[in-house]
Amino acid sequence: MTGLGTTPFLTAAMLRQGAALRSGIDRASLELTTGVAADTAAALRGDFSALAGIDHSLARISAYAAATAETGLLAEAAQTAMATISGQSDELAGRLLQSIGSASGRAVSLAISTGAQAFTVAVNAINAQVSGRSIFGGIEVDTLPLPDADTLLDRLAPVVAGATGAEAAMTAIADWFNDAAGYGDQYRGGPARSAGPVAEGESAQFAVTALDPALSGTLAGLAAVALLDRGLLASNPDARIDLARRAGEALISSSDARVELRSEIGVVQARIADATSRNAAEKTALGIARLALVEADPYETAVRLQDLQTRLDAFYILTSRLSSLSLTEYLR
Repeated sequence: MTGLGTTPFLTAAMLRQGAALRSGIDRASLELTTGVAADTAAALRGDFSALAGIDHSLARISAYAAATAETGLLAEAAQTAMATISGQSDELAGRLLQSIGSASGRAVSLAISTGAQAFTVAVNAINAQVSGRSIFGGIEVDTLPLPDADTLLDRLAPVVAGATGAEAAMTAIADWFNDAAGYGDQYRGGPARSAGPVAEGESAQFAVTALDPALSGTLAGLAAVALLDRGLLASNPDARIDLARRAGEALISSSDARVELRSEIGVVQARIADATSRNAAEKTALGIARLALVEADPYETAVRLQDLQTRLDAFYILTSRLSSLSLTEYLR
């Protein structure tokens, strides 16, 4: 007589039992691999309060991490921009004063010829973005804080066009960069960013904008040289040399303000680094505490897994025999 197949002998209950054994093995294997109980409710005995508190704290730390990452990125990019601006300013000031000291008109003209480029580099640095967000635009992160360098010079030029001497020209340039209706009116950014939380009970603020006196004062010195390069005071060679000297001295004078600004940014970076370190330590401690709540006992899990595998092996042997059982053999 032919075999009767599995249908008469492998009942639905047996099939469910096999599925349950396989599911139990999968769950035990996962617990053994991850060290976390598959049934959280059972591990916590129905009390989720401690776990919820830990998860809330971890979510808070994640929010802090996002804030510190953004502010830290802005501060780092600002330091890079400031290094570029300071480098251009210090180099140009050195060239100007050295050429004037050499009493060589050609050397002075050569130093002046680099002024427009230095001004452009500085403006571009102030207009720099990081991750598509303006560094020095305050809360207006999608807007470049300043027009391009040529536009700024075009708007400044009429202010000094009538100046006949170096002192008058330098005063007019400095006043324009200090005037809310002058350089301030060119600013297209917004108010400074407000302070944001970076750790429990601690905040950090990157509040530098293109209106900072360290930046506007530096731009004034660079703009004076750039305008000389455009032909300012062209009919008065002595006045041109005098203005070049004043511009160089202004750039040197503004160096202290740039150093101070970089120090302030450095303080923000240090605060962020400290907060990041403390948040990381707290996150690790919370992670350990969370695991302790939902941890699966490795010994108990291994024993359970072995038992389930043994039972499944026995189940397969039984079903194999039942599958090949004939009616005659069954009735014996």
